[in-house]
Amino acid sequence: MLEQEKLEKIIKAYEDLGERLGDPAVLADQKEYVRLTKEYANQGPLASAAAQYVQDMKDLADAKELLSDADMKEFAQEEIARIEAGLPQLEEDIKFMLIPADPADDKDIIVEIRAAAGGDEAAIFAGDLYRMYTHFADDKGWKVEMLDAHPSDAGGYKEIQFKVKGDNLK
Repeated sequence: MLEQEKLEKIIKAYEDLGERLGDPAVLADQKEYVRLTKEYANQGPLASAAAQYVQDMKDLADAKELLSDADMKEFAQEEIARIEAGLPQLEEDIKFMLIPADPADDKDIIVEIRAAAGGDEAAIFAGDLYRMYTHFADDKGWKVEMLDAHPSDAGGYKEIQFKVKGDNLK
């Protein structure tokens, strides 16, 4: 079980961050505004999950109190079952979000694919890998920039290098 007090601090810090974004002094400092905007966007899912967890715990406590009321007992049991079924996954999600981000996550990636041994089949496979990576990048909303390519006569590439640009490259 997660500590509710820590989660409430996370929610409060997120709300404070939102208030700071409206501060005229922060708006005047473009560099600080951009930094706070990124931090606000990155902390949003954690704050939302924390708020959901806190609310679920309150709802669970309220439902347990209703168990003593004969008219509300069935509803309370359903509510308890629903909340208890979702809490373990929510806890795991929050624990995962609490892991500090790697500073390299905001940097671009350079990928190099070489055909190596295998002749034409290896070059075709290298081309397939390149297309797979570009489709994956497109799905994530990232941009792919070709740096260098040596095409093969049979199709594909003997060697290809490209850069992937975007946010949250993980």
